[in-house]
Amino acid sequence: MNMSAKNKRKKAKRYTAVVIGAGRIGVGFDTPKSKDVITHAKAYTRHADVELVGICDADARRAHDAAKKWGASAFTSIDKMMEELRPDIVSVCVPDAQHIPVLKQLVAYKPKLVICEKPLATRLSDARATVKLYTQRRIPLMVNLSRRFDPRMQEIRAAFLKGTYGKALAATATYANGVIHNGTHMVDLLHFLFGKRVSQQALVRMPGIHDLDPGVGAFLAFEKCKQAYLIAGDAKKYSIVELDLYFEKYRVRLCDFGFPMMEQVAQESAQFPGYRVLSKPRIKSGGWSMAAYHLIDNAVQHLRKGIPLICTGQDAIQTQGSCEILLTSHYVHPRH
Repeated sequence: MNMSAKNKRKKAKRYTAVVIGAGRIGVGFDTPKSKDVITHAKAYTRHADVELVGICDADARRAHDAAKKWGASAFTSIDKMMEELRPDIVSVCVPDAQHIPVLKQLVAYKPKLVICEKPLATRLSDARATVKLYTQRRIPLMVNLSRRFDPRMQEIRAAFLKGTYGKALAATATYANGVIHNGTHMVDLLHFLFGKRVSQQALVRMPGIHDLDPGVGAFLAFEKCKQAYLIAGDAKKYSIVELDLYFEKYRVRLCDFGFPMMEQVAQESAQFPGYRVLSKPRIKSGGWSMAAYHLIDNAVQHLRKGIPLICTGQDAIQTQGSCEILLTSHYVHPRH
């Protein structure tokens, strides 16, 4: 980088940011010294163009402890924090049912950009109304369906769209703990990779975080992948997030929450002449450990250069619509 470029960067405005909700994804999953960037707080403090100035939580002790941990000011009132700090970027990391009330509250302060944790709302109708409100007020709204911000997933998508992998043959996506709360991650990845959903069939219910949001196992078909299987685990037994993608020329797997990735190439079999088989897996490091950083960087680049948002409110509506259809569908129960 030449000196003029360095000077220009020094003069570039730093954006101020706040986090509402001092829970795990907002402030708790990592620390200022940890290697991975998983929380909103860590991503803000890691990014050179952002200054984390405030953390708000209704619990005064949690707000104080989180603010001390991340070097920000503590608040128990959203209104007081917004009035005093007037932040450019706001992260909404409160429980799912509180997303919409908080998002509506923020509109009056006209922040430059708002990031909301997934799911955008517990009901699709509320999500649609809120996206419409933000569009009318011209406030960019991002939703942290975090797998989209994983650089590895973006590489996979780019390679698939370029034709490197060949056509998609099938996919399996495994999750646990509610089709709206956690299933949205996997359904959204399928949308991100394969376009619009063209059909679906709910197959089985599994325990979720509560009765209104059970896990759902299902079959789905998309524009660019005619068979995708959503597998619902039981979070009371263990948590799981995995994705297995079968293409004409490759098989790609994201394992163990997306931290490692395995890739196999279709090739002629040395043992069985005339057959094509998959090569031994090549293991790569996954990119999910830096997804939160890329979330914040996408927000900054959108504000600074007009770069498109990777996950908009409309993207979240598409995904939640698919999940709600599965949630309200008639189930195909296995015969005994």
